[in-house]
Amino acid sequence: MKARTTTGAQGLKPPSWRRSLTFGALLAVAFFVMIQYLWVQKDEAGNPTTTVWGNLLIAVIGFVAFTFIVYFTDKFTYRNRLRKLKSGSGQHFQK
Repeated sequence: MKARTTTGAQGLKPPSWRRSLTFGALLAVAFFVMIQYLWVQKDEAGNPTTTVWGNLLIAVIGFVAFTFIVYFTDKFTYRNRLRKLKSGSGQHFQK
């Protein structure tokens, strides 16, 4: 059995596509609910001007955008924290 070495990066997790996809899906669902039910625009007769399929398409585009944004933000944050830990100024990130 190997001995565990303790580092300051114990609570630091590398970015993962799985976590980004999950978070992107949650944001897309929330975005769909918002545009479907909160941002309803109606014409003179009182009918909604957008369709469910149009709003779903916007939510799917948002899902793709959210997923990439979350992944690359996590990657950027992870690299910066690792760099600070390696330089010795990373006491703020230890748990």
